[in-house]
Amino acid sequence: MSPPQTASAPPAQRHPLLRAWLLALAVTWLHPAPALAHGSLAVGDFYTGMLHPLLHFETLLPLLALALWAGQLGGVHAWRLPLAFSAAALLGAVAGMLEVEPWLGRWLLRLSMLVLGLMVAASGRLPAWLALAMVCLFGIEQGQANTYDPQEEIERPLLFLAGLGSSIGLVFFHVVTRVVRYRAFWVQTAVRVLGSWIAATGLLVLVLEWSGGR
Repeated sequence: MSPPQTASAPPAQRHPLLRAWLLALAVTWLHPAPALAHGSLAVGDFYTGMLHPLLHFETLLPLLALALWAGQLGGVHAWRLPLAFSAAALLGAVAGMLEVEPWLGRWLLRLSMLVLGLMVAASGRLPAWLALAMVCLFGIEQGQANTYDPQEEIERPLLFLAGLGSSIGLVFFHVVTRVVRYRAFWVQTAVRVLGSWIAATGLLVLVLEWSGGR
């Protein structure tokens, strides 16, 4: 007689560190605190660089949307688009440190939520050159958004850049690999639904920004 089958533990139980990280991120998002500038986290420049893109929805959601889209596309796009975005984000971060003001303020960053979310929701494809150009443009804006602040000065820029690059890379690695790996219909449907939520968030933020600036 074969031994009884035991149900495998959920991922969060098998990985307590992942569960703790998700809980901390949820508490941070839900806690009513003012927006954090890049220099206001007293955890050192490396960890400040790691945390900064994760603690703001307008920087985290474009990262998540691009990771989902790259996973949907698969093939060379699964690594080409994230690498292009990461390189552009580091370039933009350097520009922000040099106090180069982000192009169009933060409009382009919020537009990236809408555009990338729509690509995920539609499971859309673009010509390779256009996808790369769009991703690089959004990446530069992402990097500048994480470092541009004339009122703050990063004491150790290289450590901050290392933390920022590590954070972006980890998000891409974990999300892309899972979307590529799990091709079940319900998983891909959930990915598209999540993309539609990101697009809706981007549209809402853009509308509120536009109506508030009139």
